[in-house]
Amino acid sequence: DLEAINHRGFTTVGLFGRADLRRLRRRWRRLGVDARENYYASSVHAPRTVARAIDQDLKAFGEQNLAKLVPDRTTFLAAFIAKGAGGGDVELQPDWTYTDERSARALVFWCPLVDTGPDNGTIHLLPGTHARLRGIRGSGDFPSPVAELDDDLVARHVVPVPLEAGEAIVWDA
Repeated sequence: DLEAINHRGFTTVGLFGRADLRRLRRRWRRLGVDARENYYASSVHAPRTVARAIDQDLKAFGEQNLAKLVPDRTTFLAAFIAKGAGGGDVELQPDWTYTDERSARALVFWCPLVDTGPDNGTIHLLPGTHARLRGIRGSGDFPSPVAELDDDLVARHVVPVPLEAGEAIVWDA
């Protein structure tokens, strides 16, 4: 739904069915990540060879479904990400700059392997920010373009997006 992405900055879409989810959950369990881990991203925390194998496996696995949704694209990163019960809230943050946004668009697909809701990690987005963020974004020495936003303003406008397992939220990075 490119109209929703253009307007709000995000949309949701069914991505994986039950059989796909079983396979993805098995792959996740093989990593042996402790459920109490505050935050885990296979692209960062797994050994390089494991992170690369997961990236390639997930890209190959999702290729057919993604090709139907976004035929003209290059998939450049896939990873398992988990936030444990002790991980707490994640502050408002912009995505990094993944491409030259003057001529291309980066879409992020986030697809939970379990239903998400208020009790276990619903993702929250701030509609419209995709059209307001300009310049290169990253971490470390890059200043955050959202750091100066008023917390009360953000709290009033942020939108929770609960998802069913296999449903993805797609946003304009």
